[in-house]
Amino acid sequence: MIALTVPGYFIQGFLFSGLYALSTCLIPRGMHRLIALPAAFTLVEAVRYRWPFGGVPLATIAMSQSDSPFGQTARVLGPLFLTAFVIICGMAFAMLWEKKWKHTGVIVSILLLIWGFSAIVPKGSAISSIDVAIIQGGGEQGTRAINTNEREVLSDMLRRLG
Repeated sequence: MIALTVPGYFIQGFLFSGLYALSTCLIPRGMHRLIALPAAFTLVEAVRYRWPFGGVPLATIAMSQSDSPFGQTARVLGPLFLTAFVIICGMAFAMLWEKKWKHTGVIVSILLLIWGFSAIVPKGSAISSIDVAIIQGGGEQGTRAINTNEREVLSDMLRRLG
């Protein structure tokens, strides 16, 4: 995103916010929104992961939860599920506000069950370590891929490491 032009920056802002606006305009009123709203937001996030230009997964809902108590749910079911989880949590608060106790209880129970499950599943442990070198090729920041030779960059880095 650093290479966007000024018009491109505004176009992508309007494009992504427009995707969310369009998806929320299509949400039905009533209890069907309990399924439609999380599905719509999750679908928009999935589209952003892949389109345009192969995906622009910057500032996703899942990233906003990485340091929250809900972040661990992504470990179990992935970032798109975490998006739906966050939206459903927001809907539970809205239903509390609307005093729809019966539906709120069901939603909160399901959310707590999923969150609790993600807290108790095995987290894994280190069994060994390896040395890894990450090579960011291409030259100085802002260098275009068309102006670089990947093989030359890799050869240069291997020469420096070795």
